[in-house]
Amino acid sequence: RFDKRGTGMSDRPPGIPTPDERMADARAVMDSAGLTSAHVLGWSEGGPLGILLTVAHPERVRSLVLYGTQATFRRRDDYPFGDYEEETEEWYAEFESGWGTVDYALLTHPDADPVFARRRALYMQSAASPAAAVALAKSNALIDTRELLPSIRVPTLVLNRRDDPVGPEPTGRYLAERIPGARFVALEGDEHLPWLGDAEAFCAEIQHF
Repeated sequence: RFDKRGTGMSDRPPGIPTPDERMADARAVMDSAGLTSAHVLGWSEGGPLGILLTVAHPERVRSLVLYGTQATFRRRDDYPFGDYEEETEEWYAEFESGWGTVDYALLTHPDADPVFARRRALYMQSAASPAAAVALAKSNALIDTRELLPSIRVPTLVLNRRDDPVGPEPTGRYLAERIPGARFVALEGDEHLPWLGDAEAFCAEIQHF
């Protein structure tokens, strides 16, 4: 595991890293750790980055697991999932001001109890600064790996929770139907964080794969 640029313990560089730059960061971490190849788990926006790494450097990827993710996060005429192109500077300003607050946690998890809301807010604060979170959101909006899916040639497992707000079941099926030989498993629940959902089912599928 590693903190991608702009998050956790990594530096906050200026500008917005492109998907290709973020994929190159993952390869650099592998090189530094002396890993010639690895089993890759791509979660949330890490899914498309795992796809990029697999297609660009198939010799470095032994298998690919995609969890709670999508091929692209923007709804288009030929892609009926994700968000519309509605993010404006005003939207990003509200996103930045709300990042790491209990109110924002309740906005994205309206049924959460107070303890979860506080934990979620602390999780956000430790993951990235508000400015870094906005930069990552803008970077994620650039991602579109749909045309790369048929080029994947490694064993691939796709896991999605049925009602996950970020990567619901239909987006996982979309991935699995277009990746040669991929296996799809729908997990119960709506929680995007694997350790807060049915972690036992999640781990069982990974081990079985």
